[in-house]
Amino acid sequence: MLSNIKLIRSDMADIISLTGIEGVIDENGSINYEIFDRELANIRQKEIAEQLTTGVYKINHFNSHSIIGEECDEYPSLESGTNCYGVCDNYQQILDCAPEIEEDPEHKYVIFITPVEKKEQSETGGWRWHKWGPYIGDQNPKCEYLADEPDIEKVYVYHVHEVL
Repeated sequence: MLSNIKLIRSDMADIISLTGIEGVIDENGSINYEIFDRELANIRQKEIAEQLTTGVYKINHFNSHSIIGEECDEYPSLESGTNCYGVCDNYQQILDCAPEIEEDPEHKYVIFITPVEKKEQSETGGWRWHKWGPYIGDQNPKCEYLADEPDIEKVYVYHVHEVL
């Protein structure tokens, strides 16, 4: 079944999410501390995660393990054979592929999703499908990079954890 969990503030997750903000890292690879400090303060004013429903959280980074305040198995084996991490169009697709997440009273699960939007991708490189696990959505990826997809604007990277 899905379970709410205690989340903790993680400086490492905050710092990692800052590296992609324009101007934080200059052309020499040095940190611009004025921008860094301002953006870190902005991040800390936001919620750690947005709870979408019981046990489902949207976060703005890929380090879900760094904000869980409870002991969890990061890579549980799901009875359905569904991978515990991957890419989807919405969190309902995860629940549809792995019904035990909601139905198994012996296990507690939590799902984190992170949006990945085409408009935020650079023209060269960027987010690639094959690095994030299987795609379980309904769209039809045709390109290696999300930035090159003609018909896909947004997907979510998901990660299911089992609360121990």
